[in-house]
Formats: sequence, structure tokens, C-alpha cells
Amino acid sequence: MDKKIVFYILLTIFILLSSCMPSLAEEEIEWNQELEGTILDWGGSVEIDGYVIRAEDFNENKLAFVSISKDGEELERGALSNGYTLVYNDEIKVYADEVKPNYEVLEKDGVEFKTGKWSPTIRINVFLRGKPDIDINLETGEESYDPKNLDDWDRNINATIILKNTGKAKAEDLNVIIDTGELELLEGKLTHTYYSAEKDETLKKIDLLMDMPEPLEDTDYYINVSVTGYDIKGAKFEWNVSKSIEIKKIWDLIVTKSISENRYMGELVYVYVNVRNDGICSINGITITDFLENDTGMEMVEEVDLEKSLSLKAGESAANVFKYTLLPKKPGTYTFPNAVAAFTLPNGKYEEVESTNTVETYIEGPYIVLTKKVDLQQLEVGEKLTVTLTATNTGNVDASVTVSDTLPSEAKFISGETGFREILNEGGSKTVSYMLQMNRKGKIQLPPAKASFLDLEDYKGEVYSEGQPVYVGVPIEIEAKEEESGSEETTGSEQKKDSQSSETAASGASESSETNRTEGEDDTPGFGLILTGLVISGVVGLRKKGLL
Repeated sequence: MDKKIVFYILLTIFILLSSCMPSLAEEEIEWNQELEGTILDWGGSVEIDGYVIRAEDFNENKLAFVSISKDGEELERGALSNGYTLVYNDEIKVYADEVKPNYEVLEKDGVEFKTGKWSPTIRINVFLRGKPDIDINLETGEESYDPKNLDDWDRNINATIILKNTGKAKAEDLNVIIDTGELELLEGKLTHTYYSAEKDETLKKIDLLMDMPEPLEDTDYYINVSVTGYDIKGAKFEWNVSKSIEIKKIWDLIVTKSISENRYMGELVYVYVNVRNDGICSINGITITDFLENDTGMEMVEEVDLEKSLSLKAGESAANVFKYTLLPKKPGTYTFPNAVAAFTLPNGKYEEVESTNTVETYIEGPYIVLTKKVDLQQLEVGEKLTVTLTATNTGNVDASVTVSDTLPSEAKFISGETGFREILNEGGSKTVSYMLQMNRKGKIQLPPAKASFLDLEDYKGEVYSEGQPVYVGVPIEIEAKEEESGSEETTGSEQKKDSQSSETAASGASESSETNRTEGEDDTPGFGLILTGLVISGVVGLRKKGLL
């Protein structure tokens, strides 16, 4: 038993001596305290940065046997008393602040004595080796550059690099390598060396000046900074940062299409297409195309070729590439297709640019649709035929409408109305009918009916219905059946004006329109036009007063 006690005493002395002999490197280590005043009881442990510190055992001489482990492997073990440390590989240090046996004490007759029971503890502070950490602050004048908005002398990129040691230990032998990629360096150095960087030390900034590229497409360029250095133990560290800079394309073609926004029926709509090269490079072989769809509700007054080719230098413009006039065929809101410029860049990439300011055009005015229908297409001599006339205003302005029809010589008027005069509101319609007796055998063509209209803006015109063939005492011709099937697709006639009326409406001049009358009606010449104006004015007045 005595030998065993002696062995433990010698072992304890050896451990204490070995743990108290710091190496030369340890004296220069910059320790960073991570835990303070942590108390471990028998078998207790604490973990920090992956290391596990455990109180393995205690003895009566106020010694605590402590181990350091990581990933299940014991790395270091030692006996600690007050004020002593246990260090592993200059990476972690455990300092024994106080070892207490904590014996159970009893008092009897005023005298205290210890029992055999005790609960020893050790209070420790834990330190980790400090390591350097270089913060790289890379700044450029702008995040994005547009060469088109800069003068020649100002097409450069400035960059500033600032290094600061934000770690917990000194860094030594720092090497800085800068890669500007496709950005050509004009001023500054791409490699720098620093002897050391103390904790919280900011090193001298690095300034760079680079030439600005002129890309044909929006492009991201990169600046990369790499820093390597060592700590007191010779361990190598590396820090990297990268920054992207967007450079906008150097070409910019602008196509504008201007259109008269509001017009009245009969007034001309003017269209202009202009092109400008707003970039800093020439663009060659530009094909400009404009479009006028067949169902646009407009007709070109004079035919114009809507495709042209041209080239533009930087900053050059081409005014009135297209200039043409349109005549509205029908009221309503019209949206015109964009003009398109197509070209190929020097890098071979095909580009298309559309006009961006296309506007809607609103056309005001009445639009009269007149239809003429018969109840029988085939009948016998002496049989009666009913003809129905319907006028509808599909426009957006009220108009006075006079409808008249003409009877063929082969027919006899029986009864009804062959026409009317009416103010048709927007969307308004009126229908009349009359009866004929057909007195001659054969194919008889009923002539088209006519509708004349006039509004308060002195816009006027005439439209006609389709003629109607009837077969009296003869079979319907095959051609007639085909015509009939084809005509069923159109319920109303196209808006038509005679050449004189069209030209007058287009020029804005006013002219009195012919007034047709129904059979048995006798009007004083010129009175119909005056009466029409009075009726329209009366309706407008009643509407303003809310009576209509």
C-alpha cells in the first residue's frame, strides 16, 4: 500500500511539473478567453469549440485530474491545482481557478470535524488560441455603369480595397493578389505584401483605376481579391472576396411612332415614324418596318412603302422615316401595331427594337348601316311582296338619317313606308316596311335603298343597302342562290359616300345633303335640312336638361 501511495505522489509531481512548463510558442500565443468561472463536479464536463473538458478525478491534496478530448479522442490529461494550467497543442488552455474538496463537516459539542463524505469541484477558465481574420472591403464607384451616359474622359472604373484584421490574433506575411479579369488596369498594382497585421489594425488602402469596356450586350465583369497569411504557429489562412460590376450595352436604338390621338369621321389621321441612335457606336443595315392591318378601320390616303433601310452613326437621327395619312372608315378606338427596327450587331447577334410610344386613336362620328330585305325571293305574277328597310347607327355620335327607296317599274306600290327621316342616337335603329305587287314575269332587280345622314359637326354622307333580286313566275337561278348564300354573311351594307361627299368630309367643308322623301310626302326644298338641324338641337337640349 505504501508503494502505491508513493507512486501516485511521484506521478502527480511529474504531471504538475510538465503542465507548468510552457513552451516558447505558448508564451507568444494570443489566448482568447471563452469560458470564465465554469464549475465542474466529479465527472462533470463542458464543451467549447468541439473540445470537451472533463473533471475525471480528485484527490485529498486539492488536485483535480482533468482531460481534454475532441471527437471522442482524448488529447491531453493532467492534474491541476489552484493557479495551474493544462494546454493542448497551443490550441486550448484550461486554467484551474480553484479546486475545492467540499468535505462534509459536522459539529459536536462546539467542535467541527470532517466526515468521510466529500463533493469536490473545480472552477476553471478556458482559453482558445486566437486566430487572425482579414476583412476585405472592396468598393467601386458604382454598382452599374452605362457608357452611353458618360463622357469619353469619364469612362473609367475606380476601385478601393481596404484590409482590416478583425480576428483575435496577429497575422503575418500577408500577400494580396487582385484579378480584374477583363477590366484593363490603368493605374495601381495587382499584388501587395504586408509584413503583419495586428488585431484591429487597418492596412493601407489599395486604389485601382480600370478602363471601362464597351460591350454590345449588358455584361457583368468581376474583380477578385485573394489574401493569404500566417499566424504565430505558421498555420496558413486564406481570405477571398469577389465583386461584380454591370456594364450596360453601348448601343441604343429608339423608334417612335406618333399618331393623331383624336379625330372626327372625315378628318385625316397623321402617322409619323422617327428613329434615333442614342448609343455611342454606329448601327448599319437597319430595316425599319411599319404595319397597317387590313381590319384596322383606316385606309391609307396615298400608298406609302412601309419598309426602308438605313444606317445611323452614334447620336444620329432619322426624322419622318415614314409619314403618311389615314382616313377613318368607321368610328371607334383603334390601337396601331408598333413599328419595328431590325439589324445585326458586329458580334453577329440579331436584334429587333419596337416603337414604345404607340397610342390609341379615338374616332368620333355616326356610322349608318342600312339593310334591305324581302320576305319572298320567288313568287308568282300578281303576288304581293314585303320589303323591310332598317337603318342602324353603330357610331358614337347622334345623326339625322333620311332613308328612301326606289320602286322598280315592274312593281306596284300597295301600302307602307318607303322611307323615313329620324334622329338615330348612338346604337339607335329604325325599321319600316312596305308592300309591292309584282306585275311582270321574270327576274326583277330591286334597287338599293339609300340613307343620307348629317350630324351637328356637319359631317354627312350617304350609304346604300344591297339590291335584292326576286324571281316572278320563274325558278331561282343557281347563280342567284350562290349570291344569296354569300350575301347572308353581311347583314348590313358598307359605309359608302359618293366621291364628292368623301372629299368634302375629308377637307372639313360643309355641304347640304339631298333629302329623300317617302311616297306621298311633299317637302319644300331646303326645309328638310333646316328641320333636321332644329330637331337635333332640340334633342341635344333635352339631353342636357336630363329629359332624355
